[in-house]
Amino acid sequence: MYFDFQFNAQGEDVVSGRQHLGDKDRLRLVLPAVSTRLNEIRHDLETLFREAEDFEFTVQAGVLFLLQTRRAKRTD
Repeated sequence: MYFDFQFNAQGEDVVSGRQHLGDKDRLRLVLPAVSTRLNEIRHDLETLFREAEDFEFTVQAGVLFLLQTRRAKRTD
């Protein structure tokens, strides 16, 4: 699973490139339950839709929130 994540950042910070995105591994260490749940959600969505999914999420107070999901764009 590939994802971008940054602690203490807003979505605009991530999308605009204003912040270096390097907290993916830190997420697994600091919030292992969130990391596990994120992987479970990915699996559930891809099983349900039978496609790779691109989804946005946020974490607040240690709770994972899924914001939106859509079929992932693939290169030919």
